[in-house]
Amino acid sequence: MEMNNLRIIGIIVFTILVIIYGCESTRNAYLQDYKNEIVLSEAQQREYNYALTEATKQKVFGNIQQAAALYNKCIEVNPQSDVAYYQLAVLYMRSGNNREAIDKTVKAIELNDKNFWYYIQLATLYQIVEKKDSAIIVLERISDLWPENNTIKFDLAFNYAARGNNEKAIRILDEIEIENGISEKVCLLKKQIYVNNGEIIKAIDEISKLIKLAPDEIKYLGILAELYGANNQDAEAMRCYNKIFELEPENGLAQLSISGYYRAKGEFENYFIIQEKIINNEKIVLEKKLEVLVMMVSDRELIINYKNDLEKLFKEVIIRYSEDTRVMTIYGDYLVKAGRYEEAKIQFEKVLEKNISNYFVWEQLIFLYSNINDSEEIYEKCNEALKLFPDRPVLYLFKGNIELIKHDFINSIKTLEKGLNYSGNNNDLKLQFYSFLAEAYRNIEDDKKSDDCFEKALEIDPENIILLNNYSYYLSIRSERLNEAEKMSKIAITKEPNNQTYLDTYAWILYKMGKYKKALEYIERTIQNGGTEDPDILEHYGDILVELKEKTEAVKYWKLAIKFGGNEVNLNKKIEENKF
Repeated sequence: MEMNNLRIIGIIVFTILVIIYGCESTRNAYLQDYKNEIVLSEAQQREYNYALTEATKQKVFGNIQQAAALYNKCIEVNPQSDVAYYQLAVLYMRSGNNREAIDKTVKAIELNDKNFWYYIQLATLYQIVEKKDSAIIVLERISDLWPENNTIKFDLAFNYAARGNNEKAIRILDEIEIENGISEKVCLLKKQIYVNNGEIIKAIDEISKLIKLAPDEIKYLGILAELYGANNQDAEAMRCYNKIFELEPENGLAQLSISGYYRAKGEFENYFIIQEKIINNEKIVLEKKLEVLVMMVSDRELIINYKNDLEKLFKEVIIRYSEDTRVMTIYGDYLVKAGRYEEAKIQFEKVLEKNISNYFVWEQLIFLYSNINDSEEIYEKCNEALKLFPDRPVLYLFKGNIELIKHDFINSIKTLEKGLNYSGNNNDLKLQFYSFLAEAYRNIEDDKKSDDCFEKALEIDPENIILLNNYSYYLSIRSERLNEAEKMSKIAITKEPNNQTYLDTYAWILYKMGKYKKALEYIERTIQNGGTEDPDILEHYGDILVELKEKTEAVKYWKLAIKFGGNEVNLNKKIEENKF
């Protein structure tokens, strides 16, 4: 049990106690009420008794507002009615108003500080609102008042442990053990405290005590095996596992446990042998088997190094659970990670044939088509999926991007704007939408909206070098805000100083600013970093050289630009204009 679960279990324990003994607490409260100092007249007593009885009746029938009004009437008649305060607190607790519930419970205790269930309720409430120190104080008070109650002592130890006060927790648990002998819940809590504290030997001792009482209890043997494994006592761990399998050869929990042991030790031959047994073990529910498969598919090294073992195991799973779409989905995920995209597509398509409403698989299939650059299939699948899931932003993102690639800019903008409305607070998605919209608006020459989208994208990720490069380049093409463009481009080349695209952008901005010598320095760096066959870079090189009066060299690079696919008409015009 993880230590952060201690608090949750503690709450459950207290809540159960309140539920079980709620009625008894009411009876006890009636008995205690005679201690109130206020002396009621006969008429007041009748009025009080009637309101209290009716309030309890309305509470039982679930009429919370009526019950609350009647309990308040009780308090109006008798301000020292601890039972009315307590029952009001119960109603507030049910409605989730824990602050009021605490106030009313505290008032009940002030009026009657000897009622066990009032304290229990207060401790429960402090647990719920995560006032853990306050809960411990209340439990300490209960333990002082009712020292014979070992349940409270255990809960106090539990809460000490949850707060990291292990010394106090262990001392109380030892006291319980001295008074009542060895018990499972005390030993297991002590074991967990020791494990969390790194004291594995002491944890082993606690479970060993339970095994002395019940040598053939498989649960204890399994816990002990895991502890031995964690302490690198491999021989002892295997002894425990062997004992379990002697007692129950098909014990599923032990098989799952020893598979984790083999994995941790790197004994993968044994690991896959036991995995096959797990898959074929009818006593293990499919959900547990799926958890194991998901864990394996999430391990990239396992996929790389043990392809044959994984393939054999998945074949076994597919044969046994051929109609289960969850199995197909996990297998499809494995095939994607193994780079077997065509087979993965088949698996995901099979899943959708059986369960068209599985959004996760639609998304996986679209990502898969994206990996293999199948634009037509992405577009088709997005349209199909949007009929079923019209509020999923990822579908709009993929569809809008394909429309952008197809130069269908108007529809791309419509699609992307609609998807943006569904992106909520997901900044990663918003960043993608604004980036694509910036490109789409630029292509229809709506520079203002394009710039707005770039600005919004950069608000989300101010140092996104792709955005900084593209935005600065587009500004340079328009010869606008060149100082800003130069600053943005400089960030990109600072982060990636050898990126030919970013270097070319920076060189071009310098060219537009009339800084030709500096532009030449950066365009030459662009060429040195792989730009020798890029027609745009070659053309820019020629343009910069012309401004430096090196026309012969400029013509040479423009001709190279034509050779590698540049705009022949524009380049020939430049060549003609600059011939000697």
